Order: sequence, then C-alpha cells, then structure tokens
Amino acid sequence: LRRVSLRSLYLDPNNFRIIHEPDQKQVLDVDVKNRDVMQRTMRLLCGDKNQNIQDLIESFKSNGYLRVDQILVRELPGGGQLVVEGNRRVAALKFLQQEYEAKGIDLGQLSPDTFSQVPVVLYTDGDEVHHLTLMALKHISGDQKWGEWNQAHLLESLHKAHGLGGDETCRRIGISK
Repeated sequence: LRRVSLRSLYLDPNNFRIIHEPDQKQVLDVDVKNRDVMQRTMRLLCGDKNQNIQDLIESFKSNGYLRVDQILVRELPGGGQLVVEGNRRVAALKFLQQEYEAKGIDLGQLSPDTFSQVPVVLYTDGDEVHHLTLMALKHISGDQKWGEWNQAHLLESLHKAHGLGGDETCRRIGISK
C-alpha cells in the first residue's frame, strides 16, 4: 500500500470499459502520458456531462473517500503509475480536483488532502493473463448483488434507524430513486 499524488496517476487509455467508443485508440505505455491521450481517456471515462462518474462524484461528496475497493496501479517507464483497477474512481477524483482548484467547488465530506494522498496498491504481477483474470473477476463475474428484499431492508435501516432521507441515501450509495 502506498499513498501517491493524484497527479502521478494515469488513467488507462486501453481500459475495456471504453474500448467500444469510436474515439478510443490502443496506446502503448510510452504514450500514456501524452496530453491528448490523457484528455481523451478522461473524456471517455467520464462520459457526457460526467454521466459515467456522477455516482462516484456524489458519493465522494457525501461520504468522503472510502477505501471500499483498492486502486491497483503499475509503474510506468519514466515515473508515474498507470491505473490497472479503479479508473472510474480516479477519473472522479481528478474531476473533483480540477473543479476544486479552478472554481473552488464545495467538496462536501471529501478532504482536499485526498488529492495528494490517494491510497493505491502497487500491482506487480505483470503477466497479461493474470491481469485479464483480475479484470474478469471484478467486472464480469463481479461482486454478487444481494436479493431485492435484502437491499430494501438495508435502505429501510438507513432511513428509519439512522434518519437519512431518500435523496441523501441515494447520494451516499450512488443510486437513483
């Protein structure tokens, strides 16, 4: 586990989440830090009007940075780290940092210190099959969702036992009504 500056983290332009996008192009590691590549990757991950990361933006503002899932990175030649797992989270943090520094937006519960102290795990298993297996476990078979009754019971507990309103609950956990 390491803590690194958000500025040293580079989004993965070859991320499977964006390979269907017409603007996406395969990029070699030596070109990941190219300004145009970085901007294109950020735009594709965020989506129009940040629709692809809005749930995370709301969650960060409502809850601060919660270490629910690890951000996995690997070292890039010449310094910096490529995000292997956690690209949406890093994109949301980068968006919030830009808005905070340019416009002074209210970050809610998210501490600005997070931008210089992002917790990451250095991923050293360079084998491509291992990497693809990791991605498949996370995004194909994924975390098993609870049944609807179980989900409803948790939401009811947040509302009745802890006094959270519907809007606040939705913001906290990144769901719509």
